[in-house]
Amino acid sequence: MSALWILGLALGLAAASFAYWLPSSRKSTGLESHAPRNLRAFLAGAGVLFSIGWGLSTGETWERLVWCLLAVLLAIQMWWDWRGCKA
Repeated sequence: MSALWILGLALGLAAASFAYWLPSSRKSTGLESHAPRNLRAFLAGAGVLFSIGWGLSTGETWERLVWCLLAVLLAIQMWWDWRGCKA
């Protein structure tokens, strides 16, 4: 199950790198204050994978519950960003 959190971390780092690269490709200065909606959804999806991976890797029941709760909250955030809902 370690592969899930490693995959989530790799996808999150790739999305963060893309968000940093995007303004330079558009010839703008500094980071854009609002990332595109699908990029935020991608980051939330990476967080879901990361949380599920850690939730399945931990031994204590309360740790599993916390990681699963975080995964559910990130999945809701991903769905909101994907659908275009305002939080």
